Amino acid sequence: MITACKEPDIDIPFIQESVSREALTVVVMGMDILIVLIFVLYVMFMVNLIKKESRKFDRYTFTITDFALQIKNLPN
Repeated sequence: MITACKEPDIDIPFIQESVSREALTVVVMGMDILIVLIFVLYVMFMVNLIKKESRKFDRYTFTITDFALQIKNLPN
């Protein structure tokens, strides 16, 4: 079964008017592009934030090697 919108105008209940299919297509595609752009920017921001936090964690975290003693010149 194939369904399609055959009417040239689509009724929008929020504004109580009809909008052409072409105009609605432009709005929907614009919103899709905006959502994808926001998602990509968010992912880039999070990757940058994770790198900064990783550097900070490595810089300010004490590990067991920081307290290790090295003894040299032991007799055999």
